[in-house]
Amino acid sequence: MKRILFLALVATAGAIAATTGVKAASRTVQCWVTDVGAYPCTFTPLYRDGSFKISARGRDTYIVEMTGSGTAHVFLQIRGQGRNISLPGTYYRDRADRACWANYDPAFRICAR
Repeated sequence: MKRILFLALVATAGAIAATTGVKAASRTVQCWVTDVGAYPCTFTPLYRDGSFKISARGRDTYIVEMTGSGTAHVFLQIRGQGRNISLPGTYYRDRADRACWANYDPAFRICAR
């Protein structure tokens, strides 16, 4: 059910972005993910609210979707499986490093610089 709601939200946001002229300008950045480490990736803004996706060849894709001011949910898209998995907990923008989002229970961090 959550997956259907997420896909509906993504489709709706995509339709709005298409009609309002929002362009997602992807760019290469340095990513860092707990349990993976640092690697070059493609950063793609998703909506005007700060949501984004990071992806890289041969790696899983992460979608950071804003839920409020300084809070987000993170979804994992396992390479080759074509489905999104909601990672547990709420993610908060790191005050010391604004390029990072962290969940403290369980401890997980995702950064895109």
